[in-house]
Amino acid sequence: MILRFKENSRYSLGIRISDDHMDVMLFNLYCEIIDRKRYSYEEGTAFESIITLLEQATEEMLLANKVNKANLLGIGIVVPGLVDEKQLLLISAPNLGVANYAFEPLMTRLGVPVYIENDANAAAYAELLIGN
Repeated sequence: MILRFKENSRYSLGIRISDDHMDVMLFNLYCEIIDRKRYSYEEGTAFESIITLLEQATEEMLLANKVNKANLLGIGIVVPGLVDEKQLLLISAPNLGVANYAFEPLMTRLGVPVYIENDANAAAYAELLIGN
């Protein structure tokens, strides 16, 4: 008997934050990109404003693709900075002008698991798992 995932039964969001834009991607269980959108902002935008945009972008992406939040496994956020993944803490991100930012309150507001990682580490891990 061959078992397969029902690829569109659950989803995850990947969000990459940079100094002047944020990329938001919706994935199914086969790591296929279902949708993607880029949100631009001015370099030097306050990090709290970027987080507010992230919350809005999350809701927009789910609504546009008719994904119920109950079917969202979690949100992975990558940032160009030093992170403590276990504590959900962005220790330092000089390019974003932020230090000691806790993602725990964001996770509470969104109501889904949130994971953070350094952007270079996340890129290397993705390359290892799924290739180019």
